[in-house]
Amino acid sequence: MEKSLEERDPNSILMLFSEADVKGSYYALNTIRELKKKNKLISLTLFSTYDKSEEIEPWINFIKLPAQDKLRELYNSHSIFVSPSFIEGFPLPPAEAMCCGCALIASDIGGHREYCEDGKNALLFEPGNQNELSDKIMSLFSDNNLRIKLAHAGYETILKYKWETSFAKLK
Repeated sequence: MEKSLEERDPNSILMLFSEADVKGSYYALNTIRELKKKNKLISLTLFSTYDKSEEIEPWINFIKLPAQDKLRELYNSHSIFVSPSFIEGFPLPPAEAMCCGCALIASDIGGHREYCEDGKNALLFEPGNQNELSDKIMSLFSDNNLRIKLAHAGYETILKYKWETSFAKLK
């Protein structure tokens, strides 16, 4: 972690954006749009391999193909990472976000369950359930201590997946 959890804007959200329906970006984006109507302090940054769509409002920061140092900066400057996929293997962006101190809110699917425990190191929600996603995001906005606790626990969890540790187990 390069920026302390306490220094980060607690209303900042980062998300990988994909046009593929299976990634769940559109329902998550709609959820965050609705929350923005209630909380004007919300900031959202999307990063993507896709071009910025005309549907992406000016208040949303959109970065296409960020360089590795820029992506690390994004992870290290946001408080919350949302991963709304319907299916994943072992998804790297949420793990990278946890490694950089983001509190993770992720859909409750097998890939996320590889390293996430609901309420311990992340908040999980039923895939596609916008109300539940909204509630999880609001819980972190309203409880900064929970956000920081989850971010620390997520960081500690991801440290177990270092190359050296994995190699030692394989060996």
